[in-house]
Amino acid sequence: MYDPRVLTRLLRGQEQDAADYIDLVSARADFIRRVAAVTAPYDALVMPTVPVTAAPVADLVADDAYRQVNFLVLRNPSVANFLDRCSISIPCHRGGEAPVGLMLIGEHGADRRLLAIAAAIEAAVSPDFRQAGD
Repeated sequence: MYDPRVLTRLLRGQEQDAADYIDLVSARADFIRRVAAVTAPYDALVMPTVPVTAAPVADLVADDAYRQVNFLVLRNPSVANFLDRCSISIPCHRGGEAPVGLMLIGEHGADRRLLAIAAAIEAAVSPDFRQAGD
């Protein structure tokens, strides 16, 4: 029932044995702790949500082209996922242009704080998306 392209990625997990998985989980937890110590003094990490504008669907028909673009557009959001953090993407393009987003990554469990920061930033970078009266 999965999209065949997603299923291919999921099935790669069969190649990993339990010992490798346990080592990976331990290394990830250590990495998360080390990154948290470095980023604790900051309000948020800021980066483009994706490093490219969206490709036309017609350009993604071939599996190789799809994989290349899919890997690229998942790269930045995957950072937040890997670090087990909250994140939000704020639209920051001009009206009529291809959509792009500014991603903010907060500390683990700091969703409310990140949303407050995002609301303040959104007011500055996304005037086209504000509703009347805001």
